[in-house]
Amino acid sequence: MKKPVGSTLLILLICVMVAGSFGCFPKAAGAEERSRGEYSDFDIHEFWYGSLAEKAALSQKWVPIAQKLEAEAPSFSTHYPFLYAFTRYRYGLPAGDDVPLDAALKAAKAAAIALGANEASYDARSVEVLFDVTDADHPIWKIIIYEPKAEFRFQEGAMLRFRVEIHAKTGEIEEAYGIHRDMAVLDWRL
Repeated sequence: MKKPVGSTLLILLICVMVAGSFGCFPKAAGAEERSRGEYSDFDIHEFWYGSLAEKAALSQKWVPIAQKLEAEAPSFSTHYPFLYAFTRYRYGLPAGDDVPLDAALKAAKAAAIALGANEASYDARSVEVLFDVTDADHPIWKIIIYEPKAEFRFQEGAMLRFRVEIHAKTGEIEEAYGIHRDMAVLDWRL
């Protein structure tokens, strides 16, 4: 006796649905899955602790990838906040007519001392430097000045961190402020 075709198809459909619910069939990679794969080798520490040349190379690599991922997956920024924040800017290298790094560091030191950094312990501080070329006509030195080494930390003004932004064409300080402990790292570090 022949079974009706409709019931055979129904049984087959139920079997496929059950097998699918147990992960027996591979899923098609959607934008979210692809973004995880392309994002997986991004390490913000490579950027934060890299040289200016390394930061420029990472920016050149990741900005187009992030733009593509953002177009494919609207929730990209919430799933990958560090990559998203990092790629809102473009980092590069200073040109011959830009303020040299030494002069920018000297101006940043003066700004930090004016904001309350202890001059006696200043040289014990570590400094992070970024060269922002997001606006090619208005490049900016972004300088972050950290607390000094342990032996100087309890001097007055030693526990403060600072951020100084300097127009790379004119040498003018555009912004300088103390970084408070409760500030989100992405608000001051990029």
